[in-house]
Amino acid sequence: MYGHNPDTLGRTMIGFLSSIGIVNLIRPGRKIMLDEGGCRVQLTGQEFIYNLDDGSGEGYIVNDKQADVAIHMVHGFLTDTKMFEGVRYTAIDALSDTKADITLAGHNHAGFKDVNEGGRYILNPGGLARITNHLSEMRRMPQVVIIDIAGEINIEKRRLKVAKKGEEVLDRTTVEATRMHREKLEEFAREIRASGMGKPINIKEIINEIADNKDIDDNVKHEALRRIALADESGGGGNEEV
Repeated sequence: MYGHNPDTLGRTMIGFLSSIGIVNLIRPGRKIMLDEGGCRVQLTGQEFIYNLDDGSGEGYIVNDKQADVAIHMVHGFLTDTKMFEGVRYTAIDALSDTKADITLAGHNHAGFKDVNEGGRYILNPGGLARITNHLSEMRRMPQVVIIDIAGEINIEKRRLKVAKKGEEVLDRTTVEATRMHREKLEEFAREIRASGMGKPINIKEIINEIADNKDIDDNVKHEALRRIALADESGGGGNEEV
């Protein structure tokens, strides 16, 4: 959706597929009732919108249950982990008043451990596909949840048979090289601080001193100073003091 605005759904491909009956979208406020074998299941859903994770839990909570089992699906950043300040998310504790027997969460591709409180489940098995080469994604095996409702709720997780181990399909060569480069820079900075040279260094003064000591041609010195001035003007990090 454009700008996380549900009103633009009709302009998307999935909205078009829904309008011609190829897919069945469960929009907020809509209930789908399934009856089979003497069991009635209520399906509800909540798509991602910009203020979904405002801390209130609204959009995650089911207030009206008209079936034996209520399943609510939410595309929101629901997590069992306390996040950094400024990150918009919803804590699992915010769902304490929901009447849904099963809450299925997405958006958080890493997933989290199954929650079962008083027979009410909160589940996120993680994304079907790995989207980064982070170590946690390397270790994670894509899986699905099988929900069996026959008198009681049974939850089973099954790993995808076609999914290979992370190290077989993801490459961390560039990541590791960048990490090593960053560590060397940090080590250099520590050595500078330990030597007492942590005070600001004026690049122009350094150039002038080197040029005088090494008897470098004035044209070379002036060209170096000219390039620093250009970097200053373009905001390219050529600050005089570092």
